[in-house]
Amino acid sequence: MTPRVTVVTAVAVLIVALLLESWTSPQSILHKLRRLYQIKTIGFSYTYKNLEGKQGFLVVDFEDSAQLEEWRKIASAAKYKRATAFPGVVAGLSPAIVSSVTSKVAPLVKYYFGKNISANKFRGGFIGLSCPYADGRGPTRAASAPHVDGINPHRIVAVHYLSDRSVWPFGGGTAFFRHKETGYLDFRPSVCRREMEERPYTDYAWTCRDNMGHYNPKLEHDPSLKLVGETDDFGEYEILDMVEHKPNRIVLYRNNILHSSFVTEEGATNLSCDPNGKYRRTGIGYHWN
Repeated sequence: MTPRVTVVTAVAVLIVALLLESWTSPQSILHKLRRLYQIKTIGFSYTYKNLEGKQGFLVVDFEDSAQLEEWRKIASAAKYKRATAFPGVVAGLSPAIVSSVTSKVAPLVKYYFGKNISANKFRGGFIGLSCPYADGRGPTRAASAPHVDGINPHRIVAVHYLSDRSVWPFGGGTAFFRHKETGYLDFRPSVCRREMEERPYTDYAWTCRDNMGHYNPKLEHDPSLKLVGETDDFGEYEILDMVEHKPNRIVLYRNNILHSSFVTEEGATNLSCDPNGKYRRTGIGYHWN
């Protein structure tokens, strides 16, 4: 078979696949082809991993080292403060970073999550240092237990790693989970209402009850709780997948999927709140409506 015939065959197969999909989708074939072209011409590598149903995660590895260094300088000079819903300290995020990152990932988010995002739809974000507070308290351990950032499946969130191995040689990353008893890997209003009525004392119901949101309050200051990565026993949860920490890697997922920071045992003893310290786990958090 000649190369030309191979290309024609591949295009024909693609069009047939899109035609078959169009029976259940209102989008036009031309629109789908345009979207496919957009993501195939992006100048960086990416991978989408489907976990179950519509839930999955997108991993993007940016390759612009000069821009990464610029972002690191911004992170080093930032003014940090104690966080309320992040395991560490946070600083404000500049509109320039939001605009740059959003424009890069928007075609992929549209293709894989069916969601239009833009800088104008940006809900909030921060530069963060994962670390325990000076008084030893804070949400560090609770944030490293399986949790959700909210229950709206139409919001997209992301974590963007900045640190390279010279300042963070301890690995780790982002983990995704399933609740064993219910079988769910995400939170939805209808499911939460049922679980709070029928099984009110599971971790799943507790997280639903906590304003349908971020952290499980009974884990907030539990000294016996192990960081994800320190133990293979996740209690009521099972780990489904883990994305490895890598500089200039961004992990995107739906707001309501069960996830956590994955911190190795060695890494847990070296977390620092110093943005210019010897060891630092620096990243950026993004939330789009």
